[in-house]
Amino acid sequence: MHIIRRLVLFSALLLAFAFVLSSAAGKPAAPVPALATPPPAATPTATGGNGATPSQHVVGESLMIEWGGSWWAATTLAVLNDGRVVIHYTGWGAEWDELATPKRIRREVQGAATYTAKEAVFVEWKGSWWPAHVKKVEGKDKYGIRYDGYGPEWDEVVGPSRIKRLSPPEG
Repeated sequence: MHIIRRLVLFSALLLAFAFVLSSAAGKPAAPVPALATPPPAATPTATGGNGATPSQHVVGESLMIEWGGSWWAATTLAVLNDGRVVIHYTGWGAEWDELATPKRIRREVQGAATYTAKEAVFVEWKGSWWPAHVKKVEGKDKYGIRYDGYGPEWDEVVGPSRIKRLSPPEG
């Protein structure tokens, strides 16, 4: 009986340790295919359908969400009356769905697809979007950029598929 009790205790500790490790690991290095799951059921504070809310977000809207210092594409699943948005990260499993506060939300700004020197932009690098500034227009659809907070060793030239404007933070 004493050995069985020790095995049960050891198994419980091992499971707790595995849970802590998996919770602390952060997002996986590569995107995981999203599961086709329906949006969470509406709560009394969530708006339904595609109606406008105080923050003017609508269900199904594409947003950019700050997470871990970079910006990630997401879709609105529900909008709460207090301005928070339930989001699903594009290309990630439902386990990453979360509430985002207005400070972490930005929208893509529509407009001309050309950029000027010193303009603040966002640049895609390995699946996430990072704040940067255009250093120099290198030619048609080519922009020399510097990532904000990084040195010149990270400078690169990017094309239109990797650069965009985002709105200021909402909060």
